[in-house]
Amino acid sequence: MGKTGIQISNSLKNKITNDQDFKENIEEILKQKSGGKCFLCLKEFNYASDLIHADHDIPDVDGGETSRDNLNLAHSSCNKFKRDNSSLLVKRFLPFRVYLDSNVDVKFDKASKNFFNIKPKPIVIEPKGKDTVIISFPNGTKTPPLPIYSEEKLGTSQDFKYIFLQAPASAIINDEVQPRNIKSGHIYKIFQDLHYNPLHEPSSVRLKKNYEGKSLETELLMFDGQHKTISKMLYCDGGNSLIDLKLYLNLSVEQATVLVNTIQSKIIKLGLSKSEFASKMGDEYAQAFTKYEIYCSKSTPPITPSEDGFIKYFDKAKQSNAKKTLIQSRINSFLQLEIHEFNILEMLENKTKLKDKKSIIKETTFINKVIQNLLYIKPITEPIGNDELRTTEKNNIKIILNLFFNLCLSYDESTVTDDELIKVHRLKSQSSLVLFTTLITKACEHIFMKPGDKKMFTIIDLNENIEKIESAIDNYGNHPIWIQDEQLSTKVMNFYNALQKNQVLNTPAVEISLDLAYLLGVNKLTGNEFE
Repeated sequence: MGKTGIQISNSLKNKITNDQDFKENIEEILKQKSGGKCFLCLKEFNYASDLIHADHDIPDVDGGETSRDNLNLAHSSCNKFKRDNSSLLVKRFLPFRVYLDSNVDVKFDKASKNFFNIKPKPIVIEPKGKDTVIISFPNGTKTPPLPIYSEEKLGTSQDFKYIFLQAPASAIINDEVQPRNIKSGHIYKIFQDLHYNPLHEPSSVRLKKNYEGKSLETELLMFDGQHKTISKMLYCDGGNSLIDLKLYLNLSVEQATVLVNTIQSKIIKLGLSKSEFASKMGDEYAQAFTKYEIYCSKSTPPITPSEDGFIKYFDKAKQSNAKKTLIQSRINSFLQLEIHEFNILEMLENKTKLKDKKSIIKETTFINKVIQNLLYIKPITEPIGNDELRTTEKNNIKIILNLFFNLCLSYDESTVTDDELIKVHRLKSQSSLVLFTTLITKACEHIFMKPGDKKMFTIIDLNENIEKIESAIDNYGNHPIWIQDEQLSTKVMNFYNALQKNQVLNTPAVEISLDLAYLLGVNKLTGNEFE
């Protein structure tokens, strides 16, 4: 098994130049300073089973010193999660993830009460003139006069009145029309996005009692935006965070149910328009796609544009090149992402800042052994529409590879040990990447009951079972094979011989129980796998 307890690299110790006592007794000094708890997630250490590192409060890349004042003990996994982020922001998220791991069936109201210690109270809404209102909150604050808007909704002729406002999170209660549990994967994605994109659509709330133009004490019921709201609370100021809301003044339970279902059905909002789809393949194909659309609209009966139809629209001699260009444009869309939204690019050549060259993944390997193993590489026959299927596929692949990077590959260059680097080198090897994509695809097929469906990632939402996906990926990275002496046994030698020659690992992996049943947690390791 791998190392446990406090592990501090010599490279970090060597950075301590002005405090010899701290340098020689760093483990004990930081252990006393920690009070037995991780500086980042606040969970108590188990020194017998946890791997613990020294973490810079102010990252060294931001000028943080390697000193007793700036170093703290943290779980290795928490330290990886943090990377170069602010300790303050990470400490706001990680304790919530620990809370979710320790509690089941957590909805917004339960998290609000148990984690944020909120006891929501009614608000008061009162008229201010003919078409404005003022809302008073339980913390003693109130809004300025807010204009009332109206719109037709839900296929009726009725006007639904609403206002836009900012309300303290402590004034919001979960609505009965939104029974979904809080998912840590959803929270993590939105929490990270708030670092770069603070402008999110407002959450949707309604009044428990309809507003009829008279002063009214009632409750704010949130029927959409629970994950967004909790992420904002973690990012800002807990129960005192100001949440952007769209408040419906006269929406019934039934109407809110229809509305939230409509919102959920349109959750993918980043799809390409049909013309943008073609432009990703260059001017020649954009022009061809315009002609193809005209052809489809004038056909009798009209034809619905699709990837497959677009390829077949070309002369047979050109169809092969058109297909290659289509798939290459899909692959390129991953390479063009920003590192903050596609973390694994931190290890990709031409994008990485890593000093350790053995940790870098070659672009050709990434494309051919990772992306192409997860991507559906045939033209899709379903309608292009706003590119919903490919957008879903791209989001799912991003989820898988972000988790793989964060759980298995990421490390802090200032604290990483030689043994940990060796493990990363093995995990990012070509053979390992092929094995990982093969096993995680099978795991997703099993979890979502889509055996052998090559288009699976275009139609499922991994966030619906993100904990199972995360557990499977974590199991892959935590299998003891990655930290074993290559000469330990014949089985281990066979595995590493195949690994070093970039050969397929399927058979030697099965021999050491690195298989689907292990990833899914069905089979547990016994300790005899390498005999």
